[in-house]
Amino acid sequence: MGVVDVNDTPKNSILEDVKTLLGAEAAEEQIEVSIALATSSVLNRMKRYGSDKTEVPEDLNFIVIELAVARYNRIGSEGMSSESIEGLSTSYISNLLDQYDSDIRAAVSEDFKRPKKGKVKFI
Repeated sequence: MGVVDVNDTPKNSILEDVKTLLGAEAAEEQIEVSIALATSSVLNRMKRYGSDKTEVPEDLNFIVIELAVARYNRIGSEGMSSESIEGLSTSYISNLLDQYDSDIRAAVSEDFKRPKKGKVKFI
């Protein structure tokens, strides 16, 4: 992946990283859709574990990148579990997000461990 620019928004950084991994011939519109779907998938899994975040934490961006690349590479083969073309066989993972479940769970549980700001009243 490229050098991270501190002035770059996470979304732009993710887009650039995915474009770097896929190469110059990749269609940017399809990459953006793949990133949006990957982001939604991660947020939905986080909600399953009790998170109320509306953005993917920066330490989980690697999951969004890997899911987006996998989704992009699977365009045209959606719904298939495997395919064979001219002697080349490809098998697809049924749920890509399952392999990152422990990372997502750990990130959500870290959020619950962080102290929350509140008020203390002495009577």
